[in-house]
Amino acid sequence: MEIQPLDFASGGVFEWRWPSGNVESFDQSWTGRVAIGGTGFAFRHGIGQRDVYGRVRVHSVTWLSGAPMIEGVEADDYQTSRALLSLLRRDDKRLARTIADIPTHYEEFLIVNHRDEISAPRSRRSLAVKICEDSVAAWATHAALRAAQLQRLPRF
Repeated sequence: MEIQPLDFASGGVFEWRWPSGNVESFDQSWTGRVAIGGTGFAFRHGIGQRDVYGRVRVHSVTWLSGAPMIEGVEADDYQTSRALLSLLRRDDKRLARTIADIPTHYEEFLIVNHRDEISAPRSRRSLAVKICEDSVAAWATHAALRAAQLQRLPRF
């Protein structure tokens, strides 16, 4: 499967209403397109903040064609790395816990142990990708891989 991040531009500030009714604000975002197997999909990556793992942390959401695909949360070393963690899932949707659980096509990503990167209550015992918050092409690729893995490629 070929994934190709295409054009990206600043998307500015915006809000997203989750199905629960909660509204989340994003201080900055990028919009653009990503091609998956030759088909183009609208892309948005937003960065805001959310109270998670015991304190307010930088939080991101990445959408394909308006559907949220992945989330990221500030690692403990964020002040120096500017990196967020996004949990990896197996094909059966359970969290990836071992190297054998890592989905295909993640060879170019930095894979870390979530609990080693976030020392807090409820930190997950699983693997995650660690991506700089504004590495837009990496977030687009990760979102496309998750959508393909879940066989939930959104349609235009």
